[in-house]
Amino acid sequence: MRAIHGQAAAEAVDGIVGLSFPIPLGQPVETLPEGGRYLGFIIAHGDTAPAVVASLRTAHAALDFEIEA
Repeated sequence: MRAIHGQAAAEAVDGIVGLSFPIPLGQPVETLPEGGRYLGFIIAHGDTAPAVVASLRTAHAALDFEIEA
């Protein structure tokens, strides 16, 4: 994992309450099931399920993961 871009934009999305990226920068990224970690998590809260889904999709679109091949 070289870099994660767009975190501030993702955090600014209405309904987003947190971001978590368990793979530290500089560490290898392995696909599941071989790898034991996800790239990250987006946590959202809203009044309706569609509102939460919309927040998650918008925040996800703002993120760009730079992974060295």
